[in-house]
Amino acid sequence: MDTNIGAKERVTQNRLIGLFKNVLKYTCLGNWETREGNANIEETLLTAYLSRRGYTDKEIRSAIAKFKQAANSLGGGLYNANKEVYTLLRYGVNVQAEVTEKKKMVHLIDWANPMENDFQIAEEVTIQGESDRRPDLVVYVNGIALAVIELKRSTVSAHEGIRQNIRNQQDGYIPRFFTTIQLLFAGNDTEGLHYGVIKTPEKFWLRWKEPCGEPCKPSRFTAEEYPNELDRSVLQFFEPARLLEYIHDFIIFDGGVKKAARPNQYFAVKAAQPRVRKKQNGIIWHSQGSGKSLAMIWLARWIRENVSDARVVIITDRDELDKQIESGFKDAGEQIQRAKSGGKLIEMLNANPHDVYPVTPNLELDFGGARVRALFARHTNQHCTHADLTDPAHQRPWVNTPQRLACGNFGDLEYRDYLITTPGGLKIMFWGSNATPEQLGIIRELKPDIAIMQFTKQTPEDLAAMAEAGGVKVLIPHHMDLAMSEDVYLPRIEEMERAVHARVPGCTVITPERLKWYHMGLSVWA
Repeated sequence: MDTNIGAKERVTQNRLIGLFKNVLKYTCLGNWETREGNANIEETLLTAYLSRRGYTDKEIRSAIAKFKQAANSLGGGLYNANKEVYTLLRYGVNVQAEVTEKKKMVHLIDWANPMENDFQIAEEVTIQGESDRRPDLVVYVNGIALAVIELKRSTVSAHEGIRQNIRNQQDGYIPRFFTTIQLLFAGNDTEGLHYGVIKTPEKFWLRWKEPCGEPCKPSRFTAEEYPNELDRSVLQFFEPARLLEYIHDFIIFDGGVKKAARPNQYFAVKAAQPRVRKKQNGIIWHSQGSGKSLAMIWLARWIRENVSDARVVIITDRDELDKQIESGFKDAGEQIQRAKSGGKLIEMLNANPHDVYPVTPNLELDFGGARVRALFARHTNQHCTHADLTDPAHQRPWVNTPQRLACGNFGDLEYRDYLITTPGGLKIMFWGSNATPEQLGIIRELKPDIAIMQFTKQTPEDLAAMAEAGGVKVLIPHHMDLAMSEDVYLPRIEEMERAVHARVPGCTVITPERLKWYHMGLSVWA
């Protein structure tokens, strides 16, 4: 067990607890030195949060059970367990309350609305293991331990707290507690706040430094009001919105190594974001070794998730650097394609592959009744110029309708995946492709009543999976008969119906007569 906290460290600790409670408005859970059963997942707190969010008791029990299973699975090592937990935190836990019910995503943290979460802090948290340890401060969000802070008096180096954090993760101590921990901190009054993630070697820990203003909006926690660097850095980093944003957008698992953004990388990406939204250009100046590849990955990922119809092109001046960047993106789990010639680059840009589109839909048009929400898009005709697109010879039968012309506000794109909401609240989803796991998550959120889905290259199981994800009541496949003979077409329909009914027993499948669907009018707009 760690030695008792000294009087001078207690002064620092009490002061920080006061800042968390009175300034940041965290809930203070108290001193847990003698409390039994301390854990990185406090079920009572997590259950209370999920209940408030409207999940059923069965969904909550299932989500917590799956989450705890991931957090307790150290067989593959701390890195893999922490990575699996991070995935569940970022994207949610897929649960199924009953065998006959559709699956549902339970989100353990509301990333989009930080203040809807419960931010808590406990001190002197005794954790039992092969050798019991007692972290000074543990930050919980909705009862899930996300950060550990080790404090030292000013005459003891902050690096002693860093080494303490590193030791506690090792076998023989409390590695299981760190499966949910996303950030580790150590500090004192003279050296400020240092941070890292699991398995970060001591030499790679970082000291938090906030810019004084440009190019980012200055922090409300200024040096004038908070001259003590430790106090100021804690307030800046643990401000609820920033803490969640940092964990969500500035952590990656890079080929077996978990990494967090340096201050220069974080503020460079933050400065670029509003310029990207406004379609303005800019330059991020990096010195050698300052982490430009990782900054590109974090910015590219943010663009893909937050900017509609975005494509990211990276241009280098050396083949060796080009290969290095490609490798870096792939190691971090990001999809990237490398163009080895200018012609190939143009071909890739024109093709506009579906997987480059963001998973956050935010485009919607209101036609004075029905609302149309564009989800994913592709070029109407990648070989056409803008002038060609105005030529009826290149347009589909419905292109010249007033509704299609209004859709021009989306740009010269054909939105093959979109949601129509009628004045009465009926949701009709049009889907013209397969769905990635992220897109299946969006379908779950949309919960369409009627799904009109393309059935050409898609397998029966593809349609069944999408119908199950949305809990669809009525499924209408289309384009299923194009370029198919009847002896191929009819068995596919039967196979698709069986697959859908196996996954969604109450779903009604409607199959239009051959060749009629393609010429169907737009009565839905009436």
